[in-house]
Amino acid sequence: MALNLRLSRVRTGVAEMRRDCYYQLDTTQLNWGEKGVTQMLYGFLVRSNNSWFQAVMAPELKDILQPNPPQYYVGVAKSSHQANALTYLVQCLLANLTGSATNLTQSQCKKPDELPNESTYLYSYLWVQGVVPPNSTQRESFCVRTAVRLVKAVSPAFDLGDYISKEYSTWTKSQWKFIKAQIFLVASWELEMLTLGVGVAVLFTSLLVTYFVSTKADVLFSSVREPNNAAY
Repeated sequence: MALNLRLSRVRTGVAEMRRDCYYQLDTTQLNWGEKGVTQMLYGFLVRSNNSWFQAVMAPELKDILQPNPPQYYVGVAKSSHQANALTYLVQCLLANLTGSATNLTQSQCKKPDELPNESTYLYSYLWVQGVVPPNSTQRESFCVRTAVRLVKAVSPAFDLGDYISKEYSTWTKSQWKFIKAQIFLVASWELEMLTLGVGVAVLFTSLLVTYFVSTKADVLFSSVREPNNAAY
């Protein structure tokens, strides 16, 4: 708990500096605080399917929220026209934090170029779910005007058609090698002393037996001969 509080305070300080920079650039002032940063940490590290993330997500993207942290693995895109779930999640969060709410309807939000005071050259428009008011079951959806955009990060090697380029990246893949471990068990000191004692006892016992057998060899290994006057 203390570690989470320290992380929240550190990120709050960074967020406040970024807020000052944004405010000096005459953009929307961000409403940052320890509570907001804590909510963001909770969404990215514990559970992405929470009330805040639900409110800032587009209705068609609500299924990417899960009762666990989002997947951070960067792999090959499944489609050239579709980004991964984490990219859409970050886009919606940045749009909520840096953009502004508008009075546009859902149809106007989809086609803002038809309106005189809106332009897709300067802004992008995102229709989000919104929050659920008290004593209600319907969300208050609205349109967000933001400067956040999605741009494909394509290697120049694909534009040049040079798939064996050594200057630009063409392929990345994580390789997991076979992991093995060797465990060597070390006996306890008591077991080592017991083993040594038993070995010494067996050694002296074998020496005594060998000495006894050697001294009595003429008796133990002599052949018994029959007397000459034996009658049959």
